[in-house]
Amino acid sequence: MEQPELRAADADRERVAEKLRTALNEGRLDLSEFDERLQAVYAAKTYAELAPITADLPGPVPVAQAQLAVPQPGAPVPLGAPVVPRKSGFARNAIAGWASTSMITTGIWAATSISSGHPSYFWPIWVIIPMGAAVVAKLIKGSDHEERERSEREQRRALRDEHRRERRD
Repeated sequence: MEQPELRAADADRERVAEKLRTALNEGRLDLSEFDERLQAVYAAKTYAELAPITADLPGPVPVAQAQLAVPQPGAPVPLGAPVVPRKSGFARNAIAGWASTSMITTGIWAATSISSGHPSYFWPIWVIIPMGAAVVAKLIKGSDHEERERSEREQRRALRDEHRRERRD
């Protein structure tokens, strides 16, 4: 058992800080209260100073009783559950791939032009333009697809709400 007058170690402070992070993630603390308590944790010198920081927080909550359940892939989403849109990294990856390919081919062209002593035909244009056009076309098509999915989700939500109202009446 910890004696309140003993000095706390970094590991003790980190254990309390982790409990605060858990409470923040569970919605038990707001961000400003979390920040205040975290400052108090790292300022604490003894166990007696650490104890009151988490005294009003429960211990770990069993998964079966947790407010936030981890969805299983392919499992149906309960009615009324918040829909969190997935963010695709396609746009960032496509543009980064196009930019890096453009820089590499331009670098090869520049190196060969410098070594020959005079600028040669800018052949990387045959890579840069078609690849750029393909990326732009895919980004446009992808945004249409996302808009269509959003519209379908809204229609399904409106239909569910209508069914709920009919059941209540």
